[in-house]
Amino acid sequence: MQDRYGPDELYHYAAWQRAARAAMNAGRDDWHEWAWEHHAQFAVARPAEPSPSDSD
Repeated sequence: MQDRYGPDELYHYAAWQRAARAAMNAGRDDWHEWAWEHHAQFAVARPAEPSPSDSD
């Protein structure tokens, strides 16, 4: 079963929220649609996975 709110979905949604805010701040009437089309541009890099040696 896929977790609806797993890391992938949360990163995607956060990028969409940033895109939506940028569209609203720019005064776009189509901010919802624009955010879906441009959300990838607002994605942030994910933190690096710790390596097993980092836990020592």
